[in-house]
Amino acid sequence: MQTRREKVYLPRKLRVRIKRTQAIVIAGLLLLMLIFPQLALADEPGYSISLSPYSGYYKDQIGVTATVAATGTYHICWDSHSAANVVETFTATGAGSYTHTFYMPEAKKGIHTVYLVDTAYSEKAKAGFEVFPSVKIDPDEGPIHTEVTINCYGFAASQDVRVKFRGIVIGTGKANTVGSLAILYPIQPTPSGLYTFEIEAKEGTEWVSLVSKYFKVTATQCFIATAAYGTPMAEEIQILREFRDKYLLTNPPGQAFVDFYYKVSPPVAECITEHPSLKLIVRAGLAPVVAMSTVVVNTTTGEKMAIVGLLVLVSVTVLMWTKRQRGKCEKYN
Repeated sequence: MQTRREKVYLPRKLRVRIKRTQAIVIAGLLLLMLIFPQLALADEPGYSISLSPYSGYYKDQIGVTATVAATGTYHICWDSHSAANVVETFTATGAGSYTHTFYMPEAKKGIHTVYLVDTAYSEKAKAGFEVFPSVKIDPDEGPIHTEVTINCYGFAASQDVRVKFRGIVIGTGKANTVGSLAILYPIQPTPSGLYTFEIEAKEGTEWVSLVSKYFKVTATQCFIATAAYGTPMAEEIQILREFRDKYLLTNPPGQAFVDFYYKVSPPVAECITEHPSLKLIVRAGLAPVVAMSTVVVNTTTGEKMAIVGLLVLVSVTVLMWTKRQRGKCEKYN
């Protein structure tokens, strides 16, 4: 009976020991897994590199402080320790720290690596830098028909991107391998003021607004009126411009008319400028337009309705008088 008990007791004791041994081995392996990668990524003794800031946008100026252990020439490389990726080079006169700057190159969204290497492009140290999306527009202000270039940077490679102006999609594209793309857009008939280019990127199945940029639409010259009055600051031109911005550029038919006007008016204005005798004739022709615009711009809604009613009443009266006169003429004939 005692022998049977020992046979039952010994395997149970061994199992406990085996479990303890397994736990120790697993803990050791986990510790090695944590230590070895850190040892592999560690900088070479005596060398280090730090960045300020450590995140940013395309063409941001980045400060880099490199600590070296020996005299020599060193390179700062972006994403790869190779000659093609050098962004800054400096010469160390001895062991110590050296501070330099470089401008962030075009790069896709995410974390990138900045390397400190020697002339043989052997890695000495490295640091991480995170890239965010950004947009630059050129120019950032102008009148109607100004062609604007919207340059997008720092998006994910091959990511779908679209641009909105005044809430309307005006261009779409796909980012290249470094997360960049450019879209051209001529400013359509729009009232003067400050507007936003909004850049969205497709994240999964949804469009997400990431960055935006302001564009100022400046007052567009009234070519014919300016040529007739001799200066864009004339009171009549200010009235016409206000009428255009408030009552023409706020609806599709008015926008179409303004667009047509700006396409055909420059040669007419040039002709008026070359023949001063035409200025009085054009002013006379513009007088009714200026008068109407003055009334529309400088009256309230109630006053406008009263004026319209008066015009209708006058028109009906004239029409009735004309018919009566025509009837008398037919009677006498």
